[in-house]
This record gives sequence, C-alpha cells and structure tokens, in this order.
Amino acid sequence: MHCGCRKAGVSFISRLQLYTDMANPDHVARLLQGTDTWNQWRNKYPFVSPNLSGAYLGWANLKGVNLSRANLSQARLHWAELADADLTEADLTHADLKRANLPRANLRRAILVDTNLVNALLVNADLIGADLTHADLTHANLSRAVLVRAILAETNLTKAILSEAILVGALLTETNLTHTVLSSALLSNGKLGGLDIRRTLWHRQTDPKRAYTKMTCSFALLLAIPHLLSQLA
Repeated sequence: MHCGCRKAGVSFISRLQLYTDMANPDHVARLLQGTDTWNQWRNKYPFVSPNLSGAYLGWANLKGVNLSRANLSQARLHWAELADADLTEADLTHADLKRANLPRANLRRAILVDTNLVNALLVNADLIGADLTHADLTHANLSRAVLVRAILAETNLTKAILSEAILVGALLTETNLTHTVLSSALLSNGKLGGLDIRRTLWHRQTDPKRAYTKMTCSFALLLAIPHLLSQLA
C-alpha cells in the first residue's frame, strides 16, 4: 500500500546519525521532518503501523507526536522530548528512554519490557495496562501517573517518585521499591509479592467506604509495613 513516504537522502541520514538497521528509513525520515508533518501522515494513513525499530531519535523534539501502535523496539530516544505524545500500544521493548521527557504522554497498553527509563519524566502520564516488566525506572518521576492494571513485575523503581500515582490493580511482583517515594499513592486490588522495600516506609490511611489505600512515605512508620502488605495481599 502506498503510504506517501518519501525516501531521505544519504547525506540527510548521515547528518542526523540515524541507525536504522531494522526501521523503515522512510518512516524515520518522515518523523524527523517534524511532528506536524508526521501527524498529518498518520491521519492520512491511520492503518499503517510505523516501523521505527532501532532508530536513533536521541534528543529529538517529538512533542505531541502520534506514535500509537508504532514499533519502537530498541529505538534510542534518550533525552527525547515526548510531552503529550500518543504512544498507545507502542512497542518500546529494549528502547532507551533515559532522561526522556514524557509528561502527560499516553502510554496505554504500551510494551515497555526491559526499557531504560532512568531519570525519565513521566508526570501525569497514562500507563493504564502498560507492561513494564524488567523496566528500569531508577530516579524516574511518575508523580500523578496512572498505572491502573500496569505490570510492574521485576521492575526497578529505585529512588523513583510515585507521589499521588494511581496503581489500582497493578501487578507488583519482585518489584524493587528501594528508596521509592510513594506519598499519597493509591493502591487497591493490586497483586504484591517479593517486593524490595528497603528504606521505603509507608504510612497507611485507609478509607473503608472507598476501599483504597493511601500511602505516604514516612521514615517514622517502618513498623506499619508488614500490616500494610497483609492488607494489600
């Protein structure tokens, strides 16, 4: 099917240091023409699933870009600007999103298995149903992020900030929560097991009428942890 893609010149590719061993070079070139051009193309060909696997997109300005259903596995997106981006059902397996800026990004049902999200900014991000198995979110900021039914199995959340995050129904097995900030985070109906919660201290305030648990990090309440976990199991 003709997708209106235009091939980029060799000099253009060299100048932007694009390494597209697996990606469709037409898709990469079009994306780097700018968000407006890319989104217009996506609107014109909504059934095309972009192949950007392995593409070098470090430092790219992709604010508000439509990357829904895109194959971004092993893509290099470190320091990329992805505020308000649509990454619904995108495949970001093994992608490098270190220090990427993703506030308000839509990552519903995205695949983030083994993804590098160290120091990433995910404030107010929508991660409903996202798979973050083995992902590294060390020092990531997920304040007010929505992680309803998200999979956080063996996810590294060391020193991450999840203040006011919503983790209702999330799967947290073998999750590393060392030094994680969970102030006012909401977690109910979640599945917990084998958590590493060293120095992550939780203050429990339960509202039985609404059946959720409000957790506030507090070094003074270490003894509340076993009881909290028993209530959430």
